[in-house]
Amino acid sequence: MKKGNKGITLIALIITIVVLLILVGVTISTLTGDNGLLKKANEAKTASEESEIEEEIQLLKLEYEIAKRNGAFDGSSDDYVLYKKYGVRLGDIVNYDELSNGQKTYTTDTSKGIAGDVGTKDETTGKYSLVEGNFTTQNLTWRVLGINKKGQLELISENPTSDYGPYLANEEGWLYGPEELNVMCDTLYGKGNGAISARSLNVYDIDKLAGITTEADKKLLDSGYGSIHQFRFPNEEEVSGERKLQERVNNGSGYGDWKNSHYSSTYKMPGESIGLSIENPGYSKELKQNYYKYTIAEKITQETQDGHSMADIICKGTGTSNKTQWLSSNCTVSYLMTTFRIRHIYNGILDATAICTSYGNGSLRNQIRPVVTLNTNIQFSGNTIDGWTIE
Repeated sequence: MKKGNKGITLIALIITIVVLLILVGVTISTLTGDNGLLKKANEAKTASEESEIEEEIQLLKLEYEIAKRNGAFDGSSDDYVLYKKYGVRLGDIVNYDELSNGQKTYTTDTSKGIAGDVGTKDETTGKYSLVEGNFTTQNLTWRVLGINKKGQLELISENPTSDYGPYLANEEGWLYGPEELNVMCDTLYGKGNGAISARSLNVYDIDKLAGITTEADKKLLDSGYGSIHQFRFPNEEEVSGERKLQERVNNGSGYGDWKNSHYSSTYKMPGESIGLSIENPGYSKELKQNYYKYTIAEKITQETQDGHSMADIICKGTGTSNKTQWLSSNCTVSYLMTTFRIRHIYNGILDATAICTSYGNGSLRNQIRPVVTLNTNIQFSGNTIDGWTIE
């Protein structure tokens, strides 16, 4: 009989299969993970497309300068780009039908800090109880806002929502509220004729119209913008007597001296379960201030073809009966304590509302103002004075 026949054993086969499965898993992870090749390829494609659109817009703006010198165009450079790409003008009325796909309702997600109503404060947790609310699509008038990075035309509602809108509250309201405002606007207003999606008006929309595009521009509006704040409780060996929360600030030329804060015995950022305290001394808390404000009418000077100012359109419906409109943007302000704020417009001013602080929570109800994104192949009939209809 022959001896020593060699072949693949069952164990060897299993090991081979396991190794192949591991290799397949690694390959799939490499392709589809958070830093996978497919994601990076899509990001590169998006960046390339946005770069091409930006180049096209810059060329149109150069073309605008020639047209302006020759007296061939009477609007702004942004207005010229809109006219050349879509045949419409800044602030033109568009008959967008937000109800074309039926009545819609949005139910607030209280776990994300957005509510229909707000209840009492829990003295143990320091948070306000939130009550679920339902908001229904309203008929709004729409005007041309501009073109986004993807070259898509965007519309802004001339009127904010007529009621007082949703509450944002607690640290969750600061962390998740801005994106939930976008979800709310998309649910209610992003399904109409010709639309891709909808979102809430944000601070970048206003800054773009105002020509505020750089960090230096924002620094001029508030000297504290961009400063780095550090917080600590000193060790027992460093101080005699009461140990208070301390803060020091770096405004770009190095840190200043530590200063005591009399506002708080603890320091906590949104989303933290444990904050900086006397029992937890150290230098681990650092925050960059990104708050600034301005009067919108002083910065936004564009006029529409039917005799309205874009500043008035942006601010319409606010400043009366204490009505304020949310923006889907947050910011931080720190002056020996830190307030975590959601951007808003009130009485013609771009400002912000404190939703929580480094030592507690808050809440506020405001209106919302949606922005609708249209398909790039959109077609219009009508004119710039009487308004446009989406075909």
